[in-house]
Amino acid sequence: MDTTFVLKKEELTIDFLEKIKVLFSKATVLQISVCEGEDFGLNKKETKAEYEARLTKAMNDVKRTR
Repeated sequence: MDTTFVLKKEELTIDFLEKIKVLFSKATVLQISVCEGEDFGLNKKETKAEYEARLTKAMNDVKRTR
């Protein structure tokens, strides 16, 4: 399975990495590439609830495409 996550550098946390580990729990090897990307509106202010909803939606989108 291939997927792309677009996030602010501040969102790259241990919690995010743990969620990736759960999402790819059946994989024995992961390949992670990092590059500077387009903003896609990520720098707009959002509440904690909006942020969590955005991440949850992204994770659910990935699960649906598996």
